[in-house]
Amino acid sequence: MEQQLQLKPFERVSGFKYKVLQITDITFHTSHKQPSKAIAKNVNKSFTQNQPGRFYGFKTEDLSDRESLIRILDQYVKSDPAFLKMVQEEQKNGVKLLLEIPTDNIPIKFGDDVKEFISSKNGQRVIRGLNK
Repeated sequence: MEQQLQLKPFERVSGFKYKVLQITDITFHTSHKQPSKAIAKNVNKSFTQNQPGRFYGFKTEDLSDRESLIRILDQYVKSDPAFLKMVQEEQKNGVKLLLEIPTDNIPIKFGDDVKEFISSKNGQRVIRGLNK
Protein backbone atom coordinates (compact mmCIF):
# COMPACT_ATOMS: atom_id res chain seq x y z
CA MET A 1 0.00 0.00 0.00
CA GLU A 2 1.47 3.33 -1.02
CA GLN A 3 1.61 6.05 1.61
CA GLN A 4 0.60 9.53 0.56
CA LEU A 5 0.50 12.87 2.34
CA GLN A 6 -2.97 14.36 2.08
CA LEU A 7 -3.87 17.98 2.54
CA LYS A 8 -7.12 18.01 4.47
CA PRO A 9 -8.42 19.15 7.84
CA PHE A 10 -7.95 16.82 10.77
CA GLU A 11 -10.90 14.62 11.67
CA ARG A 12 -10.62 12.45 14.78
CA VAL A 13 -11.40 8.78 14.22
CA SER A 14 -12.20 6.69 17.25
CA GLY A 15 -9.90 3.75 17.92
CA PHE A 16 -6.72 5.55 16.87
CA LYS A 17 -4.04 7.35 18.80
CA TYR A 18 -2.26 10.22 17.12
CA LYS A 19 1.32 11.45 16.89
CA VAL A 20 1.87 14.88 15.39
CA LEU A 21 4.80 15.94 13.22
CA GLN A 22 4.76 19.71 13.36
CA ILE A 23 6.49 21.87 10.76
CA THR A 24 7.63 24.91 12.75
CA ASP A 25 9.99 26.74 10.41
CA ILE A 26 12.26 26.58 7.41
CA THR A 27 15.82 27.77 7.96
CA PHE A 28 18.25 28.65 5.20
CA HIS A 29 21.97 27.89 5.57
CA THR A 30 25.04 28.81 3.55
CA SER A 31 26.72 25.46 4.06
CA HIS A 32 25.69 22.66 1.78
CA LYS A 33 24.47 20.11 4.27
CA GLN A 34 23.79 16.66 2.98
CA PRO A 35 20.09 15.81 3.08
CA SER A 36 19.12 13.67 6.05
CA LYS A 37 18.98 10.09 4.90
CA ALA A 38 17.37 8.80 8.08
CA ILE A 39 14.21 10.82 8.58
CA ALA A 40 12.64 7.91 10.46
CA LYS A 41 15.54 7.81 12.92
CA ASN A 42 15.19 11.55 13.62
CA VAL A 43 11.41 11.30 14.03
CA ASN A 44 11.65 8.27 16.36
CA LYS A 45 14.29 10.04 18.44
CA SER A 46 12.07 13.12 18.74
CA PHE A 47 9.06 11.02 19.75
CA THR A 48 10.94 9.00 22.37
CA GLN A 49 12.66 12.06 23.87
CA ASN A 50 9.55 14.22 23.45
CA GLN A 51 11.74 17.01 22.07
CA PRO A 52 11.79 18.88 18.78
CA GLY A 53 13.99 17.59 16.01
CA ARG A 54 15.28 18.83 12.70
CA PHE A 55 16.20 17.27 9.41
CA TYR A 56 18.15 18.70 6.53
CA GLY A 57 16.66 18.41 3.18
CA PHE A 58 15.76 19.74 -0.09
CA LYS A 59 16.58 22.72 -2.22
CA THR A 60 13.46 24.29 -3.57
CA GLU A 61 12.30 27.33 -5.42
CA ASP A 62 8.58 26.98 -4.81
CA LEU A 63 7.35 27.57 -1.26
CA SER A 64 4.55 29.85 -2.40
CA ASP A 65 1.64 27.87 -1.01
CA ARG A 66 0.73 24.96 1.24
CA GLU A 67 0.05 22.58 -1.66
CA SER A 68 3.54 22.99 -3.09
CA LEU A 69 5.05 22.45 0.38
CA ILE A 70 3.01 19.25 0.79
CA ARG A 71 4.18 18.05 -2.64
CA ILE A 72 7.84 18.74 -1.76
CA LEU A 73 7.55 17.02 1.64
CA ASP A 74 5.75 14.06 0.06
CA GLN A 75 8.59 13.53 -2.42
CA TYR A 76 11.20 13.91 0.32
CA VAL A 77 9.48 11.50 2.72
CA LYS A 78 9.06 8.89 -0.02
CA SER A 79 12.83 8.94 -0.52
CA ASP A 80 13.30 7.30 2.93
CA PRO A 81 11.93 3.72 2.90
CA ALA A 82 12.56 3.43 6.66
CA PHE A 83 10.16 6.32 7.26
CA LEU A 84 7.44 4.64 5.21
CA LYS A 85 8.02 1.41 7.13
CA MET A 86 7.77 3.33 10.42
CA VAL A 87 4.44 4.87 9.32
CA GLN A 88 3.09 1.42 8.45
CA GLU A 89 4.25 -0.03 11.79
CA GLU A 90 2.61 2.82 13.69
CA GLN A 91 -0.63 2.24 11.79
CA LYS A 92 -0.54 -1.46 12.69
CA ASN A 93 -0.21 -0.40 16.34
CA GLY A 94 -3.26 1.88 16.02
CA VAL A 95 -1.30 5.15 15.83
CA LYS A 96 -1.80 7.65 13.00
CA LEU A 97 0.93 10.14 12.16
CA LEU A 98 -0.32 13.63 11.41
CA LEU A 99 1.62 16.41 9.73
CA GLU A 100 0.76 19.81 11.18
CA ILE A 101 1.45 22.85 9.06
CA PRO A 102 0.60 26.32 10.39
CA THR A 103 -2.56 27.83 8.89
CA ASP A 104 -0.72 31.02 8.08
CA ASN A 105 2.67 31.02 6.38
CA ILE A 106 5.55 28.95 7.71
CA PRO A 107 8.27 31.18 9.16
CA ILE A 108 11.36 31.24 6.95
CA LYS A 109 14.52 32.21 8.82
CA PHE A 110 18.23 32.60 8.24
CA GLY A 111 20.56 30.25 10.09
CA ASP A 112 23.40 31.62 12.20
CA ASP A 113 25.88 30.87 9.41
CA VAL A 114 23.88 33.04 6.98
CA LYS A 115 23.71 35.91 9.47
CA GLU A 116 27.48 35.64 10.01
CA PHE A 117 28.15 35.68 6.26
CA ILE A 118 25.92 38.71 5.70
CA SER A 119 27.82 40.68 8.33
CA SER A 120 31.21 39.64 6.89
CA LYS A 121 33.23 41.63 4.35
CA ASN A 122 32.44 39.16 1.54
CA GLY A 123 28.76 39.18 2.45
CA GLN A 124 28.65 42.96 2.24
CA ARG A 125 30.27 42.76 -1.20
CA VAL A 126 27.60 40.35 -2.38
CA ILE A 127 24.85 42.59 -1.03
CA ARG A 128 26.32 45.64 -2.75
CA GLY A 129 26.47 43.67 -6.00
CA LEU A 130 22.80 42.66 -5.64
CA ASN A 131 21.77 46.25 -4.97
CA LYS A 132 23.32 47.51 -8.22
